[in-house]
Amino acid sequence: MHYWLFGGGPKFVWELTHAMLERGHEVSIYSSSRSKNTPPYRFDPRARIFRVSYSDKHDNIALLRQTISQENYDVAIAMQGGVMQLFWAVTLMGTGVPLVYSEHSFPARVEQFWNRAGRLAAMSGADAIHLLLPEFINSLPAWLHERVTVIPNSVPGAGATAANNNAASPTLVSLGRFDKVKQIPLLVEAFGLLHDRFQDWKLDIWGYGEEEKAISWSIAQSSARSAIHMRGIADPALDIFAQAQLFCIPSRCEGFGLTVLEAMSQGTPAVGFAQCAGVNHIIRDGVNGLLAPEMTAQSLADTLGRAMSNAALRSALGQEALKTAAQYAPEPIFDQWESLLLDTAASKGHTRMDAFKDEPFASRARLSAVARREWLFRDFGRPWPGTLRWYSEAARTAAAKFWKSLQRRLGQ
Repeated sequence: MHYWLFGGGPKFVWELTHAMLERGHEVSIYSSSRSKNTPPYRFDPRARIFRVSYSDKHDNIALLRQTISQENYDVAIAMQGGVMQLFWAVTLMGTGVPLVYSEHSFPARVEQFWNRAGRLAAMSGADAIHLLLPEFINSLPAWLHERVTVIPNSVPGAGATAANNNAASPTLVSLGRFDKVKQIPLLVEAFGLLHDRFQDWKLDIWGYGEEEKAISWSIAQSSARSAIHMRGIADPALDIFAQAQLFCIPSRCEGFGLTVLEAMSQGTPAVGFAQCAGVNHIIRDGVNGLLAPEMTAQSLADTLGRAMSNAALRSALGQEALKTAAQYAPEPIFDQWESLLLDTAASKGHTRMDAFKDEPFASRARLSAVARREWLFRDFGRPWPGTLRWYSEAARTAAAKFWKSLQRRLGQ
């Protein structure tokens, strides 16, 4: 079977690619990345990697569609968030290649940076929908539920023992992308509230992203700044968790909270917010980690303080964390992925997007579908029909044609 992957977080793409290659399948990756940096994960040379430049122009989509048809893929997975899910659905139209819409974020956040109508439109063209958590199904209308398969992320096998909770210089670690939703400055503030009580503790912040300056500023303002360190990109992350005594994920929301499980796999207990979707699915308060009841610096500080002051509690939480992580071992999860891909591939040649290819204007519903397709295909360099700009441009064009015609007549 020949898979076609595009977009998505590089780590998951890397993991799924290698899992499927090891199972005897062929994998192609279509990437829009323009970065000149070395990819964070080295792909197996058996995986074919293509660079693609996104454009909604007819000619570009037609050329990409032709390439896909010639490759004769069995199934495609779109795992980019946002409007590019629509791009891939439209590009597949007429190729006969079935599509798996794979969503790797919290649904409300997807609809916030995209929109609900677009998200559901893309899902309506998918032959299967993948979500990370069962509760995310509630974000979809009932008629889409039958297409959904829930598969969580996987995590490497748990370590043999819990982290060393009695280190001379105990470490609280944070690891993740520097994004506003991750709320790292809130953690910095909470750690500052604890510094007088826990002067032997340090906070290591691993990651990178657009919020780096804001995080640096929050550290500079903190009374605990001498104990807070920005460490850069984490590689490998599991070693960092193994050497820490506690992990904190102060996110507002998460699609899954993979770093929580990575920490747990090393016996390191995690602390997060009770209101954070994704995190509250994994952490059971007081069992394998702790959840701050309110999304405030003080509440987070109080919850962190419970663990920082009690080595026995950290040890007990860490032992339960190992058991939790073991439930997300890679092989069973990639068994589920292989089953989903094989089942979806059965739709090859009669996909949901193929039904749009020769859609007749037979009813208002079908007319709406065709209109949506035309909107996706339109040249975004041109004004939207019916707008003031469109009428103005049409009027100028008509006036110019009239003037040229009048000049020709006068010239005669």
